[in-house]
Amino acid sequence: MSPTFAAVLPEEFRSRIAAMSGQRIQLVIQKRLTATDVFKERFLIPASQVASPNFLTLEEQAQLNYSRHKPIVAVILDPSPNSCAVDLKRFNGTGPYAITSNWSLVMKRNREALVEGALVQLWSFRCASELCIAVVVADGGDEAAAEKEEILMRAGYMAYEYLRRNNMLG
Repeated sequence: MSPTFAAVLPEEFRSRIAAMSGQRIQLVIQKRLTATDVFKERFLIPASQVASPNFLTLEEQAQLNYSRHKPIVAVILDPSPNSCAVDLKRFNGTGPYAITSNWSLVMKRNREALVEGALVQLWSFRCASELCIAVVVADGGDEAAAEKEEILMRAGYMAYEYLRRNNMLG
């Protein structure tokens, strides 16, 4: 998804962030959840899709780019409305970012909303200079699920037609 769209942080999250004295709210990424995001214990953030490259401080960027095994610990607000600590890592210093450690907990608490195909937004903000992240569900994946169902129906119809034309239905 291109980072040139207009996204608005829902008021519920603005209030939660304000209650934490959060500042510098920035959209990090908007993307559809993939099977990897849902079924692995990590949420991948392709660097090429990051809407606000300066969501990390220079020190945090250096830590992720040059300290291979030293993640940034961040607080994540999820839709449930709970929060927990997660690790933000970067593969090989130049590859995608990934939210790990406790991502599976976030998924478990939000299993109805965080489904494959759901459109999610990650927002960063700062609480006393510490990195915090909000996970917002922009849509529940209904459109993606309907599209998959339609593709499967078409594939089933095509298979049926093939079998019928070749007298293989018995």
